[in-house]
Amino acid sequence: MDFGARMKEIRKSKGLKQADVAKDMLTSQSYISAVETGQETATPRFQKMFWLLYADGADPLETEGGNEKDGIHL
Repeated sequence: MDFGARMKEIRKSKGLKQADVAKDMLTSQSYISAVETGQETATPRFQKMFWLLYADGADPLETEGGNEKDGIHL
């Protein structure tokens, strides 16, 4: 699972809208949408900030199929 798909999954599990995440991350809703759909690639800094705000200490790359590495180092 790529970062955008995982980000969307976490966002939805918390009942948040893209606009909510955009406000917390100091960016636009259109950027959040572009990252979630793979039209934009989030920077490592953006990814880390997202994990710190929303991953609740869980392994952010943990998927149902196992642990996937996406080039993100926390």
